[in-house]
Amino acid sequence: MKVFLSVAAVLFLTVGCSSVKCPDADSKAIQSENISRGEEIVQAVVDTDFQKFSRAAQDLPEFPERERGEFQESCKRLQEKFGIPESFRYLGELETPLLHNQLYAVRFIRRGNDGGKVANEQLFQIIFAKDNNQLKLVGMRFI
Repeated sequence: MKVFLSVAAVLFLTVGCSSVKCPDADSKAIQSENISRGEEIVQAVVDTDFQKFSRAAQDLPEFPERERGEFQESCKRLQEKFGIPESFRYLGELETPLLHNQLYAVRFIRRGNDGGKVANEQLFQIIFAKDNNQLKLVGMRFI
């Protein structure tokens, strides 16, 4: 869960106003590559797959110290709060002067008080920063 919250302070300090990204030809390739990478991260969270997550989130500055147990615990807390993650969909990318923010809707299913299924979608933000013309993962969180 620390990964999801680790960029909160940086995000609030660096994000001024956001605008919908209208990519040029050069940035389309970078965006496409990072959408695939973002989808790997979200899929790993949905599947509670630490190996997939560790491959996709390798840019996180504190990631080498993170352990499998912390990832599993974060996923467990998400399930307790929202339900079992079922699927996700890419919503788009917001661009700020320093950051690229990918937004995903993650669909959770839980049992309601009447025993029926209740669907609930939560926004998941993945944050990249441009470094030497490449986007590097700097954080992620549910918002």
